[in-house]
Amino acid sequence: MAYIDNMDYVTISTEGNATDFGNLLAGAEDAGAASNATGDRGVFGGGDTGSTQNVIQYITVSSTGNATDFGDLFQATKLTGACQNSG
Repeated sequence: MAYIDNMDYVTISTEGNATDFGNLLAGAEDAGAASNATGDRGVFGGGDTGSTQNVIQYITVSSTGNATDFGDLFQATKLTGACQNSG
């Protein structure tokens, strides 16, 4: 199985195809994801790349670019849930 690391985005207010946003640190499936209260940072944690991962990575939504390493989870995990609060 090939794990894809590319991220795309669409501009909702215009018609057109998806555009390349950047790349994750590694392609993975089953990662947890959330954003902060203002929606300008996306955070991804864990996942499966053929083995369970412990990596936390983030993107800045307002500018395209690759994900950045944010740290590590206490334990490697996949199929995680994620949530955020409004404050």
